[in-house]
Amino acid sequence: QTSLLRYHVSNPGARMPITKALRASGDATTAVFKFPVIAVYLIQITITLCILAFIVKLVLYTSRLALRRISFSYVPFSRDCKEVLVVDCTHPQACTLTHHKGQRNPARLKQSDTSTGLVLNAIKATAWNAGQAYEWCQLPHVSTNHFDVDSFLSVWCYINRPLALQHEAVLRHMARIGDFREAFLSPELVAAHGAEDGIANIRDAFTALKLVCWLNSQERSRFSAPYEAPDCDDKMSYFLPRFAAVLGNPEAVWQEWQDEYREVVSGFDSLSGDPTRVEVHRPVGLVVLRAPEPSLHYYSLFSHTVGYDTVLTMYDGQRYELESKYTQFVSCHSRPVWPRVDMAPLARVLNRMEGAALAPNLRWSAPRFNDTGPVLRLEDASRPLSKAQRYGHPYGRPLYGSSVPPATMTALVVSFLEYGMQGLKPKRGGWSWDELQSLNSGTAWQVWEDTVLSQWQRGELTPPDTTTAPSPSAASAPALSGTPPDAAAAAATPHPSAHPSASRQGSFTGGNPRVGLAMTLGGGFWEPSLSEPSAIMSQDDVRALAGAVPARLAPGRWQLLYGSARDGTSLRTLYRKATGRAPTLLVVREAG
Repeated sequence: QTSLLRYHVSNPGARMPITKALRASGDATTAVFKFPVIAVYLIQITITLCILAFIVKLVLYTSRLALRRISFSYVPFSRDCKEVLVVDCTHPQACTLTHHKGQRNPARLKQSDTSTGLVLNAIKATAWNAGQAYEWCQLPHVSTNHFDVDSFLSVWCYINRPLALQHEAVLRHMARIGDFREAFLSPELVAAHGAEDGIANIRDAFTALKLVCWLNSQERSRFSAPYEAPDCDDKMSYFLPRFAAVLGNPEAVWQEWQDEYREVVSGFDSLSGDPTRVEVHRPVGLVVLRAPEPSLHYYSLFSHTVGYDTVLTMYDGQRYELESKYTQFVSCHSRPVWPRVDMAPLARVLNRMEGAALAPNLRWSAPRFNDTGPVLRLEDASRPLSKAQRYGHPYGRPLYGSSVPPATMTALVVSFLEYGMQGLKPKRGGWSWDELQSLNSGTAWQVWEDTVLSQWQRGELTPPDTTTAPSPSAASAPALSGTPPDAAAAAATPHPSAHPSASRQGSFTGGNPRVGLAMTLGGGFWEPSLSEPSAIMSQDDVRALAGAVPARLAPGRWQLLYGSARDGTSLRTLYRKATGRAPTLLVVREAG
């Protein structure tokens, strides 16, 4: 109407009266916005249904609030768990909140690496959104079948929800320290991994460590050592009513946690000061730790292994332990996890390599891959370790010296992992037990074992100078399976910048020994048969690539599917020729 009035005033010569203009405008408007009757009915029905749905949801929300439980309790674990939520372990019938494989967790629950993290995610479910997580969190009782840091915190958080959400980041990191032995004790670790637990500053990480040390010290002083006695219920009865006060002010009981806390921090710093003491092999998820004596706390050691799944610890006197981390035993979602390889084939090879050099009662042995944390070590068959010794700190069990040099041991482990993983890549959530069983039962280990033993008998795995103390650097170790020593050194550098191919020329004519199936039984390296000569690679380049790919792919005939010199520079041509052909290797040489 305003528009028409303005038009009439600004055009005094116009002959149409305002009323007529408005009537015309109204007719036009009616013609434009007139809807079919059925459409109007559908709109009215839709609006009515939306209002009814909102009213129903509001009624349900109100009823849930009225029926919401505010009091929860711990009950002993049993096979008949009615009205009980089971945490940090599996159960054939009960509802569970656990990070173990084969769990029965609520649908659409946000994932977490620890059971404590899953409980914290579940108790955040609101009455408005409801869902399975909210329903399960209304069960009046909670239970677990063991006592450790993660299981205790899962129970405590379920019972003490408001306080748990108040200290969420610290509790999440406590569970990580307790289960994975990984504490973020440096600003670099906090910056790289702190977001996984909500840790924004190093102070919270140290607070979490103090609280874990308090739990550990009190458990040792008042109860049986872990894994020794079924006293889970007694420990829960003691810690559940006391933990809130310590969580609120850990400094009030500093004398109860300070000894272990100082031990962990000083041990971590001792490895941090020397870069040669921590060596990483990213392609197989391995960390090699070097220390003079087995005197360091597990938290000190494993806090240097964040992001990796296998740890080789080396001590003076050629004493070794190879451990598969707990990250492979549970469902870990914050990062990709490597598959766990059964260490029995490696134990067999080491026992045959040692031969008469070992005392008759000493043998290399390791639990099966489905153990919580299998450790390969030299053991005295006449003095078997207790469960507490096997899972305790390294200084709590005897370690025996081996005749295998440190450099050879490192290369042997890398080759073992590379061959056992069969070219597989890590994946988030980890690997199911069925997948791991299929992987380990389907690997032809005899070929690898025969190859390594032949090399050892010919003296090809002995470092050039074994009369002096071996250097802990990556370059001193025999290279990865078929990989030149320079490439192994680059792989072990925290921030590699050089292109590995730059050091491959002529690397197969000398240097340190190499372990793995990439070397033939006769001592030479596999040289693949190419369908036609390469326009961009020398024979040394081909040998280097054969040593870098999974060992099962090194021998045989390599067929050229596409070459820019032969087929032109069309990307479409490359796709067409490579379609449906696998595995393939794409080689690019830059103009420089």
